[in-house]
Amino acid sequence: MNTVIDKDVAYEQALDKIVNQWVFYNQTILINEVIKISDNMPNDWLINYYDIENLRIHFNKENAGDSITAEAFDKLDEEEQDNYFDESEDQEVLEWWLVDRYLADRLFEKGEPVIRTDYIGNWWGRTCCGQAISMDYVIEEIAKEIM
Repeated sequence: MNTVIDKDVAYEQALDKIVNQWVFYNQTILINEVIKISDNMPNDWLINYYDIENLRIHFNKENAGDSITAEAFDKLDEEEQDNYFDESEDQEVLEWWLVDRYLADRLFEKGEPVIRTDYIGNWWGRTCCGQAISMDYVIEEIAKEIM
């Protein structure tokens, strides 16, 4: 019984660490405005739409809930690509969160939209809202990995 409680406590601590130490601020308005005005600026100006990694996804033909990023799709062989629709579409980013680089890298690995820079910050393009960040499936998966 104690091992179950200990695992639950470790899991909750991992979730707390992610949210309290690696997620900083909601910067949705800032990032949306920067991306909007970057259309009229030189390509190397701060950040732009093309800096968003994992934005485009391909949906599985048999299970629409099973999707992969465009980057991962390009790495599949032809036979595996046949399981997915050829056309990709943008994930709908509802919120932009300033996050620690370690978390941005983990989110990238999980196929989440991110903007990673070496000079001004790292942002996670959260594709859901209306619940605590600690309840997001991807955050729960990362917490399980770091326990």
